[in-house]
Amino acid sequence: MNVLIVNPDKVFLSALSPLLEKDGHNVSVACDMTAALQVLEQSPPGLVVMEREYLEQEGQPFFAKLGQDDGLPIILLTSGSQTGEGVKFAPAPKQHELERIEAIVARVKEATSDRRSETLRVGDLVIDFAKKQVSFGGRRIKLPPIQFRLLAHLALNVGRVVEYQELLWEVWGYQGENSEARELLKVHIRQVRRKLGWDAAKAEYLQAVRGFGYMLAEPEETD
Repeated sequence: MNVLIVNPDKVFLSALSPLLEKDGHNVSVACDMTAALQVLEQSPPGLVVMEREYLEQEGQPFFAKLGQDDGLPIILLTSGSQTGEGVKFAPAPKQHELERIEAIVARVKEATSDRRSETLRVGDLVIDFAKKQVSFGGRRIKLPPIQFRLLAHLALNVGRVVEYQELLWEVWGYQGENSEARELLKVHIRQVRRKLGWDAAKAEYLQAVRGFGYMLAEPEETD
């Protein structure tokens, strides 16, 4: 798989890249968003690995470009240390950095393994990630990109309550107040339920967990 790593830390890039290449991935690296956008245009990746903090600060053009590929997964990392202007990189990663890199490699393996199965089934709901298609009970359901991403993220976390702010970040790509996320999600959840013919009162498949978020449940879990 083509994997794009976006990180301003060149030592981090030089340590992580060979490990992913050893696992058979074609790795592209970018130290800034300009380089990352060039990679997206020239050699579209199947997976992106980048720091959450860096994406929040610099990532609007990147997210706009990603809007053309709604199924592209991103592994967002929590930064382990702060670096600023004038801070020199160490000549080699320290032990805690190596442990972090090993954990990232494991996450990439998990993500790319999941991608080998392009179809996800939850009861009568079938999501085809390759074709960006959804069907329920054998009937094709047309969903716009936002609602496809919303349903797909819930399906990838079936049986788990996904909180409002996590959905806001994963689907729309930005962080906001809990109340903003809740109100925005209400509109799209209502439309998804209507299109799939799910009864909100019976909590069919898609359950609202008041004050927290939403959960997609297997049919036997909806009683």
